[in-house]
Amino acid sequence: MLKFLVLTALITVMALQPHLAFAQPENELEVRLILAAGEGNRQAVEDLILRGADVNLELRRATALYVAAGRGHVEVIALLLEAGADIDLAIESNGRTPLMVASAGNQIEAAAALIDAGAEVDTLDEDGLNALMRTTALGLSEMMTLLLESGADVNHVNDQGAHALMLATVRAPVGCVTQLLDAGADVNLASVRGATVLHIAAGKGQDEMVVLFIEAGADVDAIDVNEETPVFSAAAHGHASTVGLLIEHGCKPDEPNNNGWTPLIAAAHGGHVTVIEVLVEAGVEIESADRTGQTAVGMAAREGHVEAVEFLLEADASMDPPESGGWTPLAAACIHGYLDVIDLLLEEGADVDGRIKAGITPLMVAAGTNQLEVVERLLEAGADVHAEGEAGDTALSAAVDGGFDDIADRLRAAGAE
Repeated sequence: MLKFLVLTALITVMALQPHLAFAQPENELEVRLILAAGEGNRQAVEDLILRGADVNLELRRATALYVAAGRGHVEVIALLLEAGADIDLAIESNGRTPLMVASAGNQIEAAAALIDAGAEVDTLDEDGLNALMRTTALGLSEMMTLLLESGADVNHVNDQGAHALMLATVRAPVGCVTQLLDAGADVNLASVRGATVLHIAAGKGQDEMVVLFIEAGADVDAIDVNEETPVFSAAAHGHASTVGLLIEHGCKPDEPNNNGWTPLIAAAHGGHVTVIEVLVEAGVEIESADRTGQTAVGMAAREGHVEAVEFLLEADASMDPPESGGWTPLAAACIHGYLDVIDLLLEEGADVDGRIKAGITPLMVAAGTNQLEVVERLLEAGADVHAEGEAGDTALSAAVDGGFDDIADRLRAAGAE
């Protein structure tokens, strides 16, 4: 009796405020059918079907079959199918079918019943995903087995380049990855940005998956749209063991990306000393420079990673500008005022007046970036306050142009004019 009163109240609200309800009051039978299907009330579903309820009417992103599938009510599913429910009818708002909702909800018996009744296993939703892809993203191994045994396309790729193996790599346990590989998943499928599952696993430091993918035939030197390889991804994210694994399996550890960054420069940017160590031991070119003329030691200095700078100097990295021109490590460290790096470089014999492009000295860099403490340190180390760049600019003119009065006064006190 109470349930009837609640339903009556609901229908009354729908009649008065249809924008808050399923639709119009004339859909009372369908409303009750969907509610009964969701509750698994077989008798109520049967009665409503006999009274003429439309089993395929969608109300508020649901049909009776969709709801029953999502809740795993196998007997209700059978009743609705006997009454003519469309087994592959997709919800308009998201394109998902009863099988998709059953799969995502890990309703094994419901999914099996739908498949046995002829449900299409590879229907795509609005995101271009099939049931297997959504199930894989949730790590539902048993459901994955059911779908794969029922002929699901293990290598379907949507418009964004996503596929089941990629979703498993990002979200699922390694066991799900193994399932897909055993089912014939293509390990070299790439996303629209060119990333393969090996890029993803390497970037996440998932060594077990990295080995699985390599053994399955993954291209260890595959490049994405930024011309970055899996070892680049591993190096940039600080995964030393992964970098070592990829090197052991024959990758090219010196390949630059489209900005000229090598894996070593990427590791230096992040201050990943253990990665730097692995790469240096593998014999990478320590003096490779990016398109701006920044080497690994210069990059580490610019980002303030004193331990990385120290390691690279011990590995004989040069403190001079690269042959292609560019920044010295000392000038790079002056940009953001990393005093510990500056002190280390000066102690190691860096040229306090070493010039970069356009004849700029470290003192000019510090003066132009408002680094008063760095200016003090460089002056103490004997920096030339009179040095001029190719355009005639000086440290004093850089400070004046920037409106840095304290620095300008300090430079004048040191003899600048």
